[in-house]
Amino acid sequence: MYTGQVNFGELSVTESLTAAIEFARTADLYGVTGMEVQIAEHIKALINNSSPPYGYEFNSNTYLINLKHIASAVHLPQAHPVREILAAALVRGYFREDEHKFVKESREILGFSSNLLEVVKSALKTLSKGSYEASITDPISGKKIWLK
Repeated sequence: MYTGQVNFGELSVTESLTAAIEFARTADLYGVTGMEVQIAEHIKALINNSSPPYGYEFNSNTYLINLKHIASAVHLPQAHPVREILAAALVRGYFREDEHKFVKESREILGFSSNLLEVVKSALKTLSKGSYEASITDPISGKKIWLK
C-alpha cells in the first residue's frame, strides 16, 4: 500500500477477486483511501476478461462472484466503488433472467439491495427502444443488453 502498488501474486481469477475485495476491506478498516476506484476497476477487468462456460451467457458477469464476495463487500461503506461494481455485475442477469444467480441475496441483503437498485436506476437511463425490442447498456461490459 505504501508504494501505491499491489501484487496479488499467482492466484486464480476467483482468488484474485476475493483478494481484491478483502484488500478493499482492509484498506477501509485502516482508513487508507485513494485506491477504491482502482480496485473496483481491477474487479471490473477480472469480470470482463473471464470466460464463463456455456450456459452462463446471461449471468456471465456473475460467473466469478459468489455469496462470500457479496457478503464481504457489504461491510464496505454504502457508496464504495467495490460494492457498486459488484452490484453492477448483477444487472445483466437481473434484466435477462427471472431467477438470476443472486435473486435471493438481492432481496435479502439490505445494504446490497440498495446498491443494486442504484445501478438498475443508472442502467435504465441508458434504455433504448426500437420497433420490436429494447436494450440497456451493461455497466460492466458497456455492451447492449437486449431485454426480453
